[in-house]
Amino acid sequence: MSSPLTTTAPLLLHMQELTWEALEHLVVALAVQVDQAVEARPFGRNGQAQDGIDVVSFFASGPAAVYQAKKYERFTASDLRKAVLTYANGCRPFGARRLVIVTTADVRDTKVDLELARLRGQHQELVIDLWGRQQLSDMLFTLPDLVRRFFGENTMQVFCRPLSYQEKQADGAPTADRLELENYSTSLDMYLRGDLHELVPLTLADQDSGERVPSAELAAWLRPGRHVQVVGASGAGKSHTLTHTALGLLHAGWLAILLRASVYEGHLGDSLDECVSPFSPHDAQTLVEAARQRQLPIVLLVDAVNECPSRLQERLIQQISSWRLRVGATVVISSQEFVRVPAALVGARLRTADPDPQQRTALLRSYRADQEVDGPDEEDCAAFDTAFELSLAAQLAQRLPPGAGRAALLEAHVGEQLQHTPQPTVTRQVLHRPVESELYRARRGP
Repeated sequence: MSSPLTTTAPLLLHMQELTWEALEHLVVALAVQVDQAVEARPFGRNGQAQDGIDVVSFFASGPAAVYQAKKYERFTASDLRKAVLTYANGCRPFGARRLVIVTTADVRDTKVDLELARLRGQHQELVIDLWGRQQLSDMLFTLPDLVRRFFGENTMQVFCRPLSYQEKQADGAPTADRLELENYSTSLDMYLRGDLHELVPLTLADQDSGERVPSAELAAWLRPGRHVQVVGASGAGKSHTLTHTALGLLHAGWLAILLRASVYEGHLGDSLDECVSPFSPHDAQTLVEAARQRQLPIVLLVDAVNECPSRLQERLIQQISSWRLRVGATVVISSQEFVRVPAALVGARLRTADPDPQQRTALLRSYRADQEVDGPDEEDCAAFDTAFELSLAAQLAQRLPPGAGRAALLEAHVGEQLQHTPQPTVTRQVLHRPVESELYRARRGP
């Protein structure tokens, strides 16, 4: 007996059926539901000078974003250039740093892609995004209410093919109950707390608003939909901050998944499953669906994007963006420098500042609390800048000579590790490389 033919939903919506007014209202809705704007509205009315803006949106943190809506059957590189320059050469009201060109046309064209790259390079002060028919369809696939509103009930049923929770259960899909979600969170919490040092609050400075957020308060500062990038020099404490943030969010009732970007090999789903497998019998998607059914906020914390192989970094970010659109998660990213992200991941940009004098003292006291000897003094650590260096100096006080520099700190660290190995020569060579690299990057700064 032959198997039934596979039936698939259409991949693209008929954007040309939208009136220009409907397209403008769709852009407003996407600004709120996809970009997480707290307010979005059409700018001006017909006949008024609009400086290349059809829709403007505002956010709880960060500058405004502006959108142009283009009901075109064909969209060329020339159309893209004209749209960008109309805004870039205008008066730029609202101080927006992001421009989104939205068109009903298909934008799959090498000339369009190359022109977009050129314009981004020419206007580096702007984040320029282009949403064509495919991008709009991909966004709307996970937003059946908007598809129903703008394209009708029948189109929504065929395009989105939504399944109710009961239908998913009847279909045999695995589910996780409340207790299993709690068990996952408890197991992850216990794992993260193992040998985790207390968090000494450092300063995270918002690069757009100027707001200063203590790293210890990042979990409380986050809210659903507020995506964040945390950047800083190697050794600035980004991973330590993300780990404590994950713990804070778990305690607040979020479903948290912590992904070390270095383990990503090209398939986000596999990486997420690997992240949760030590703590749950279910895969990541099952846990996420269970959290969504219970209306729990979901957060993905992606640590050290700079450690992801360079050839895979763009793919990682794109897959995170698509995943975030499907599940409605909040995303927190750490890296050494800010990364370009799609519209769905745009949010606050926080940079880790070097410890100030009070924070330096707090770091030294915290990390030498378990040591049997006093020291080092502030004067002995003048050569050290980052949280990583200061923490090492505090723990290795017995081995550091007065006025020690980074080279002495490296030798002291390696010497400490050699006490616990049967092959000191080989271990010395292995240890020197990563720690020396860490100290070198810290010396160079962000």
